[in-house]
Order: sequence, then structure tokens, then C-alpha cells
Amino acid sequence: MRYSPVLLAVLVSFSGSSLAENQNIENEIETIDVVGRAFSLYRPTESSFGTRTNTPIEKIPQSIQILPQALINDQAARQITDLYSNIAGVNAFSYSGVTFRGFRQDEILYDGVKGDPFNGFAVPQLFNIEQVAVLKGPAGAIYGSGNPGGIINYVTKKPKFTDENSIEVEVGNDDFFSGAIQSTGTLSESLDNHAYRVGLYRDSENPFRTNTSSDNTIVDLGYTWLINSATELTTQYTFIEQELGGARLRGVPADDNGQFITDISWNHNEATDFQNFEAHVYQATLKHDINDVWRTDITARYFDNKEVQNYHEPKGLADTNDDGVLDWSDREFRDQVRENEGFSLTANAVAEFVLADMQHQVLLGSDWYEHSFESVYRTAKQQSQGGPVPGLDLYNPEYGLTAADDYNLDSITPRLGRTNSTRFGAYVQDQLDITTNWSITAGLRYDRFEDKDELNQTEFSDSDVTYRVGTTCCLFIWYTCDAKS
Repeated sequence: MRYSPVLLAVLVSFSGSSLAENQNIENEIETIDVVGRAFSLYRPTESSFGTRTNTPIEKIPQSIQILPQALINDQAARQITDLYSNIAGVNAFSYSGVTFRGFRQDEILYDGVKGDPFNGFAVPQLFNIEQVAVLKGPAGAIYGSGNPGGIINYVTKKPKFTDENSIEVEVGNDDFFSGAIQSTGTLSESLDNHAYRVGLYRDSENPFRTNTSSDNTIVDLGYTWLINSATELTTQYTFIEQELGGARLRGVPADDNGQFITDISWNHNEATDFQNFEAHVYQATLKHDINDVWRTDITARYFDNKEVQNYHEPKGLADTNDDGVLDWSDREFRDQVRENEGFSLTANAVAEFVLADMQHQVLLGSDWYEHSFESVYRTAKQQSQGGPVPGLDLYNPEYGLTAADDYNLDSITPRLGRTNSTRFGAYVQDQLDITTNWSITAGLRYDRFEDKDELNQTEFSDSDVTYRVGTTCCLFIWYTCDAKS
């Protein structure tokens, strides 16, 4: 019996004598062959995530899980929250945030580099995503600052040199409708070293919570130029718009036993409340093979986004008629604007050679990331604290009696925020194959960061060195089973 990651074959031979009366069949052997293909688990054979080099997954000395396009399509997943149940050790926290092996996760990479265009309250969509890779455990020695639970990487769709065109329409419950157009291929027969990608996506939904709606728009463009046999340039642009009505959503009130005390469709938001998000992403990657030993790649990524939120926030429950039953929710109103801008530059050089009868894959690289954040917050208080914002009945809510225009927001002194952060890292790594089945990965990274609060004129900086050493050993075990009576 031989086991492999893809194929499991079981051969069992046995013999027996018939128990039928008056029959005596000697040495009759019945053979049954059972051949089964083990579930492939949608598992690609290699990944650059976790090492920054194309490495067979079994040689990556860390737990890594890859959710490929096949899985995304089979589950009809539209946004990242649809995939969380596939990732062991990951639990949904709020909005698109997760806890990762017990730690809050907020570090997201795209194509292995920093520059997440989504804010913490916007939910990443999967239309322009080819693959989601999850590296579990600390990843600071290769990717710098992050959470100890792990890190998530989105691999974006790139132009292809084979013609592919598709039109998709989906309908579902809660008035869900989506349409998508995708086209990729070479520009023409005479320009067969130029490839393009065009993707357009739009969806709309009215979820079960009162006053809520969801609309997403994505425009995804890409261009690849094979400059020569050794050099390739890929540029990408993505526009993202997410409009959520009746947001931000909090939970439905419950009693001490965890039982809902009102209908699950109840919403503390008015129909005029919203969360609107818009982002622009630009990315360029240049790859060049210097010779048979060395190859290089440089990726530049820029994004900016703006998120505007107007919503009623629940601020406690009350019993208005003293009958011992909670029937009222106080509310305040929040007007919030967040703007982000980020730029990252990552450069790698990889060499593959044999030294001391061992195959080496050496990585030298550095990354730089600068991020700016600005915010404006205004809050109108609830009526129970002398403010203008009325509460809402839990059982017979009357919507449409109030809105942002009733709170004279311009008279409220805003809370401002303006920060700037810079991250720089340099790293070296060696992956060596001691034998065919035994590999060792060793790496060293230097990091430096600077964080500035530009309004309070305060800043903090620090630096440190991290390292990692890991090994993998692939064993092949053979079993033979032959049983006779």
C-alpha cells in the first residue's frame, strides 16, 4: 500500500472457502482491487508565499493553506468572509476582521507586498482575486511587522496570453443580483507579446436586517508586456466601490441567556444611514532573469481610499414603562470620514546554484512601506444625555423620524486624526536541499519603523533583527498487505 498527497491505492488479496452446503472448493482465491483517489483538497503544488520564492509546499517549514480559484468558484464565494470556514484556526471577529489562532488579525498582503486598500469596516471582494494564501504562525522574519497568529495574502488576477472571455449573471434570495464580465488574452496576432485583462463586476443585495442594502462595483484592468525572453512587465489598476445602506451594523439585543429580545431583523440604523467606501489601486511588477543563476523582481504598489460613515450607534437598553421588560434602545449619531494613502516598494533577487553537493536557493531583498491616515469624527449625543438623537423602540420601531440633518453636525467640534508610518526591512534567506527529501530554510531580517502623530507632534521609532530556521523532511512509506485463509 503506497500513500502520496494525490493518489491512494489499496490492494488487498484474500481467499476463503465457500460455506455452501455440499460444496468444497479448495484454494479458491477471490481478489478485490480498491483504487481511490484521495481528495485533492484544492491543493496547489507550490507557492511563493511563506518564502518569497516558488517553493514546493511540502518544503515550506511552516503551516500554509491555499484557497485556489477552483475552491472560490465551487463555493460561489463573493467576499472573503465566505471563505473563513475553510481556514483552520480562523474565526470571524467583526466585519472582515478575524481572530487568527487567538490573535486579532489585521495584516493583509496583496501579491506578497503591503498595501491593503480596504479599511477595517469594508469587506474585501474576491472578483479580482485568483487565490487566497494563509500563512499560520509568526511571519516577521520574512514579511516584517504583523500579528503572531498568521498573515493573509491575496493573489490578484493577471493578464493571460491565452484568450478567455466570460459573462456571468447570478440571482439569489434577499434580492441579490450580480453581473460580471471578464476578458483576457493577447492584444493581437502581431502583438502576441502583449496581454491584457479587463474585468467589470457589479452586485446588489437587500439583506434581512431592516433598512440594509449592499452594492459593490469593481473595475479591474491589467497589462503585461513581454519585453524580451528574460524581462516581463505587468501593470494593474483596480477601482473599488462599496455602498452599504443602514450600516454600520451592530448585533441584535439579547438577554442574559443569549435569547434575542426582539426580532432578528431589528436595526438600530435609519434608512438614511450609510457606509460608502471608494478605493483606487495601482500596481506594477517588473521581473528579469539576469542569467541562469540570478533572477530579480520589483513590485511597486500604491493605493488611496476614502470611507464615509453616517450611522446611529446603540448606547444602552432601557425599560420605559417599568414592567421589567427592556423595550428601548438609546442611540447616538456618528459622522466619520477616514482617508488612507499607502505606497510600497519591494525588490528581490534570487539565486539558484549547487554548492557542496547541495541545491541552494538564496533570496536577497528589501521592502519599504509608507502609510498616511486622516480622520474626522463628529458625534451627536443621545437624548438621555441632553443630545438631539432619539432612541428606538425594540418592538415597534418607527423609522424615518430623524436623520443626520436634524443634529446640526456643523456645530459639533470634530475630533481630528492625522498619522504617518514608515516601515523598512532588509532580509536574506537560504533554502538548501541537503538530500532529495530533506530541506532546511534559514532567514534573517532587519526592520525599522517610524510612527508619527502629526497633530500632537509626537513620534516613536525602533528597529530590531528577527530570524527563523526550519526544516522539512518528506518520508515515503510503503505497505504491503496480503492475507490468506
